[in-house]
Amino acid sequence: MTSAAPAKKPYRKAPPEHRELRLEIPGSRLEQEEPLTDAERMKLLQEENEELRRRLASATRRTEALERELEIGQDCLELELGQSREELDKFKDKFRRLQNSYTASQRTNQELEDKLHTLASLSHSWIFAIKKAEMDRKTLDWEIVELTNKLLDAKNTINKLEELNERYRLDCNLAVQLLKCNKSHFRNHKFAD
Repeated sequence: MTSAAPAKKPYRKAPPEHRELRLEIPGSRLEQEEPLTDAERMKLLQEENEELRRRLASATRRTEALERELEIGQDCLELELGQSREELDKFKDKFRRLQNSYTASQRTNQELEDKLHTLASLSHSWIFAIKKAEMDRKTLDWEIVELTNKLLDAKNTINKLEELNERYRLDCNLAVQLLKCNKSHFRNHKFAD
């Protein structure tokens, strides 16, 4: 079985500006083998004290610089946070407007779809009516052609009858003239005969 221990991350050195300065005390003479006099010990302690004060002042300056950087960073972060909030508010407003537009366009689309369905059903009835009208027109055209042919036949018949009528009239006129011109050798018949 394998162990469930997490893998250790490799050690990373801090950047130089974040490293502590650890100055070695120039030879801790207090630990030397030969005994020191009180004056020498006092002098060494004063030197160590001065060195510690310098280090403390340096650490204080670095701390103050880091605090200033931290304050500047916080100010920048607050400024960025304010800008981000403004952008977020703008995006929320845009989203709200887009959502309203989307809802309105959905409603419009639904209304248009309903109208389209209505028009489609009307167009089916219109198409049926148009087809019926076309069929009626074709029927009427056929009837017109048929009636025109009948009319032509009737005109021909009328013309023939007029010609016959004219001939009969002429024949009747001729018979009347003949009767008037000659005395008839015909005898009048009595009805009793």
